[in-house]
Amino acid sequence: MSWLLALRRAAVVGQTVTIVFANMWLGVELELLPLLAIVALGLVANVGLQVWFFLAADYEGDALWLRRGRSLLGSVLILDLVLLTGLLYYTGGVTNPFSVFYLVNLVLATVILSGHWLRVVFAVAIVGYGLLVLDSRPLAMSGVPRLRLGEPSLLSLEWLSLYAQGAIVAFVAVAAITAYFVRRVNFELAQRDAELALERQRRADSQRLEALATLAAGAAHELASPLSTIAVVARELERELAGASPEASADTRLIRDEVGRCRRILDQMSLDAGAEVGEEMVRCTPRELLDEAIGKLAGAERVDVAQSTALERPLRVPRTALRRSLRALVKNALEASPPEARVVVRVGEAGRGVAFEVEDRGSGMDATTLRRAGDPFFTTKDPGRGMGLGLFLVRTLAERLDGHFVLESSPDVGTVARLDLPHCGADGAPPRAG
Repeated sequence: MSWLLALRRAAVVGQTVTIVFANMWLGVELELLPLLAIVALGLVANVGLQVWFFLAADYEGDALWLRRGRSLLGSVLILDLVLLTGLLYYTGGVTNPFSVFYLVNLVLATVILSGHWLRVVFAVAIVGYGLLVLDSRPLAMSGVPRLRLGEPSLLSLEWLSLYAQGAIVAFVAVAAITAYFVRRVNFELAQRDAELALERQRRADSQRLEALATLAAGAAHELASPLSTIAVVARELERELAGASPEASADTRLIRDEVGRCRRILDQMSLDAGAEVGEEMVRCTPRELLDEAIGKLAGAERVDVAQSTALERPLRVPRTALRRSLRALVKNALEASPPEARVVVRVGEAGRGVAFEVEDRGSGMDATTLRRAGDPFFTTKDPGRGMGLGLFLVRTLAERLDGHFVLESSPDVGTVARLDLPHCGADGAPPRAG
């Protein structure tokens, strides 16, 4: 509809300019009153349609187009055909080279309509063109005979020159409008298909995460009892063997430690699978989040937090989820950087919220890896060191908070991870976390 409104605005301007130019410069005697009245009718209809379009879109949204979109577009195209027929009736009918503009309406109808509305538009075009063949007001041009089909003047050089000029202008205009509109529609359709494919991929990713969360929760539930039994038995064995065999006592402590590790792994799987989706929004500052995220991280001494006033900016965010996301970004940066290299964390203003930026000095990523980074279960780490969910959960959190997550990287240069949360200021209604 927005394209059609723009096209109709251009049509009103083009019709007005053509009428004035033909009458004043080409010496064509036109009936200005009915012609300008038809153009004014088209202008009024377009203004009314523009107002209705914006008001209806604001109040009813996409549901409006599901109910009325095709009917409205079909009615607009029919009105345009009627107005075009009226203009041509007063300007020579089918002998007017601009009668080729019927094709513009038919091409538009073919692209945006289907079913009975398409058939109705084609029928109106055929009827309108047929009426012009039967009757129209002939053009009267100063110094040039009146134009009537079948008269010898039709082949006069002077008339042919003027007609040829009009035909060229009409052809160029029709070709340009048709090419632009069809190309624009094809581009939008391709963009829509890409968005649909991306949405299907995200839905599949969400389903895989839900399956992982279910699996982790089930595993934690089923294994809780046997792991607890093993821990209790190991503790009893440790007491029994404490004095008799130091080696056996050490083994029992190892068993208890490994049981605890198994529990932590199961808990971690549940959290990595997005257990904080419905977390409550709380008030905190970026400094508090970074202190919690980096504090107990291995290699925290190599992390430099750039001082900024944004560090003290109050936010309303899902604290646990954001802390874990920042921890994942810093941990990735530390693991990607050489042991002696430092990682820089910056916090800046971003709308009502903030932007977190983590920069490492690692080997960077090539274009293929950068494109896939953030996909679930994709990782370049060695087996057992990561599940490939860290960046995916960061991106998911950014989308839930109406922000965005961007990675910039080049081989042998390093990587910059930027998490923008522009709508998470404490002063105002923050986006929902779920």
